[in-house]
Amino acid sequence: MCRLGKILLHAMCIFERTLCLCPDCDDQLKVNVDFPGNDILQVYSPDAIHCQLTCSQHHSCQFFTFLRQSWKYDNRTFYCYLKQSNGVPPKENQLNDVTSGYSLRSCPQKTGGVCIRRIFTNIDFDGADYRVLLTGCAGECQRACIADPACQFFRFMNSEYQNSIDRYKCFLMYSGTVPRPPSIIPSSFAVSGFSPNFYKEKVNFILENTLIPMRNVEEVPAVSAEHCQTLCRTHPRCTFFSYSSRFICYLKQSVESALKDPFQNVDFLGADMLHVMVDSPEACLKKCTDDPSCQFYTYVNSISCKKDCYLKRVVSVPLPRSIAIKSGVESGFSIRHCGYNCKQKPPLRISYLTNLCHQLVIHM
Repeated sequence: MCRLGKILLHAMCIFERTLCLCPDCDDQLKVNVDFPGNDILQVYSPDAIHCQLTCSQHHSCQFFTFLRQSWKYDNRTFYCYLKQSNGVPPKENQLNDVTSGYSLRSCPQKTGGVCIRRIFTNIDFDGADYRVLLTGCAGECQRACIADPACQFFRFMNSEYQNSIDRYKCFLMYSGTVPRPPSIIPSSFAVSGFSPNFYKEKVNFILENTLIPMRNVEEVPAVSAEHCQTLCRTHPRCTFFSYSSRFICYLKQSVESALKDPFQNVDFLGADMLHVMVDSPEACLKKCTDDPSCQFYTYVNSISCKKDCYLKRVVSVPLPRSIAIKSGVESGFSIRHCGYNCKQKPPLRISYLTNLCHQLVIHM
């Protein structure tokens, strides 16, 4: 079935941009301004910057409203509402304790890797923890998160935490970085695939109920998927694996060969961020590769829907399952991808916290 509705929407967007109705780069946050209505998704964010990054990565979000920590009217503190309209909010209202703004997709210089250095005091990122260790302070917990390739965010219980047994515990967390199409369906006229920009890096996550169709390097017994993953990490040729409930671990050599070939007669449904007309699946792949925002694509070529290329993306910003105000808890994100000039000093916040950790250890 031809996606006429989506084509019309894309045509409308092109028409709006031609008339300059779609906003140019506007990275300014509007404090105590609410964009009411037009919600398409609600997620948790610790601040307006994180909310704006989430909106920028969502395939259809154009603007947002964030309910700050000071919000007292109901229990929606830290709610981030992603919104969509005709490019601009239909209405703006003055409302205390909220912050609103626009997607940064029109600001290429601001849509790079996620970098949120701030450590949030008395804010708890709850759930999604996979590892617990002891550290002297939040700064050392953040450094542990940076050192662990799987860690995306963390929470730390400091000396003021109510339960003394849990003090100085550091919880490493993740919400997943692998782009996942919202829906995968069979289609006789579709060809789908992933952007090479996605599989350049080695993937360190376990995907449940997923079989990677590629030749095995070795088949070995394993008691669990985690055991199989460990066997893969210690094997000199293994870069990917599949685990069977029959206690068989299939070690595989290259994630590239599993993902770079297109999937025939498969439609990655949803998450469309752009629709273009091209002559072939290869041209559609090139469009996706050339667009740094594109993670995967679907090419449709049928009698009623000829040569349609849908570029797609999903949110990859780390998303805590919930956020709450809690005394004695400090939370933050990995800053592994932030980087800084070698001639510059590392972030002052980290150095300062590290010194505090050394003082704390001395007095313990």
